[in-house]
Amino acid sequence: MTELDDDLHSATADLRRQVAGMSVPEYRVDRNRPGTIRRARVLAAAVVIGLLAAGVVLVQSDPGGVITGNRADMAGPTEVTDGELDVTTDPVESTEPTGGQTQQLTSATSGEYLVPLPFGSAWNADETHLLLYRTGSSSPAYLVIDVATGEQIGEAVVDPPDIEQVYWHPTNPDLLVFAAGNELRSWSVNERRESTLHRFVGCDRVDSGSTPVPPSSGGLMGLLCYADGDTFMLAFELDTGREIRVITDGREAPRPAPSGTRFAVGASDGSVGILDADLDPTGVSIDLEGDQFVVVGDGAGGEYLAAAQYQGDEIGSLVLHPIDGTPARVIVGPSSGDEYPPSGTWLSASTNSSSVALTIRGVDDDRTNASALAGKVLVFDSGDRSGQPRFVADHGGAARHEYWSTNFVSLSPSGRWLIWSSDGRSDRVETFIVELPE
Repeated sequence: MTELDDDLHSATADLRRQVAGMSVPEYRVDRNRPGTIRRARVLAAAVVIGLLAAGVVLVQSDPGGVITGNRADMAGPTEVTDGELDVTTDPVESTEPTGGQTQQLTSATSGEYLVPLPFGSAWNADETHLLLYRTGSSSPAYLVIDVATGEQIGEAVVDPPDIEQVYWHPTNPDLLVFAAGNELRSWSVNERRESTLHRFVGCDRVDSGSTPVPPSSGGLMGLLCYADGDTFMLAFELDTGREIRVITDGREAPRPAPSGTRFAVGASDGSVGILDADLDPTGVSIDLEGDQFVVVGDGAGGEYLAAAQYQGDEIGSLVLHPIDGTPARVIVGPSSGDEYPPSGTWLSASTNSSSVALTIRGVDDDRTNASALAGKVLVFDSGDRSGQPRFVADHGGAARHEYWSTNFVSLSPSGRWLIWSSDGRSDRVETFIVELPE
């Protein structure tokens, strides 16, 4: 990466973080090439398009930045006493403190940021390895971490269309998958080599569109195929190589539901259309006012779009919309006794369980984001009608490093583990881990 690349990427990332907290309808940048940063607001759209002319190429750098040894000796972002999290909750936080000991997974140097990537799962299939992204004062790199020891076991030398568009294979714990040109490629952690998994004949290139779209637990991927000036939604089965292509004028790849029988795809007006297994419309359209949503199942056949919403009939930091079009359920929001949602919510859904997690940006140093919900880490079971959180903690962050202070969050496939990042009101950004209570 050249110095110019670094400067442009840093400026773009900073701008993304500055506008991420605005609660206005989102503007989707019309991407003409891979390697661009995506979610920009209307007020910043012209600036972002200018910045996005430069792609980002990741390079290998010296190992480091991740601690070795026993994570139990490390401090987390919350007070931990006798294995119980000492948290303050009001009013969704009125739940008794949850069990589980938060531990600091990484040990960043001054100015270094070590974070999970947003939207995609940071966890491999058997939950033994994590993928984190390193940036800031150190050379950008993808780090593979051993969950049992916290040690860095290597770097993944991959060059996806965008920083966040690299995913663990849902069934092979050794492989990372990403698009490159018109191919889907893999990186073997153990063998440290790249291979071609599939070539999409007739496509000039493929990618995940304007938002990362990880595979479902069953190996179903949603991509976009660009061919001779046209764009196609693409459903691809990793195990069989089966493809379905449907032409589209959108910039969103279809996101597979856990069942693999339906997809969700965002539109430019902020709505989300539900498609069947053949990418045909089901007639269900859900107004989410943006692309910040994840798809989660409830373990009993129900599937939902989980989102934070600031306008409309359902308002809250966590709202569950059944993808069959039946009425939504506000889990955290005014109608359930909570405050109006503060800005800066990030979501993660477990691929093999009914858990959904969210982080909410902490109170800034100037108190502009003051709220009883600010700074919270919450986990809910989408199948639990009580609406009580499975886990509550405080991440301790204060958005001191613009975009990279975002509290990215990732549930493990089984829903057993949770990680999130936080600047801890310090000069670096760390990743923290907790084993969730049953």
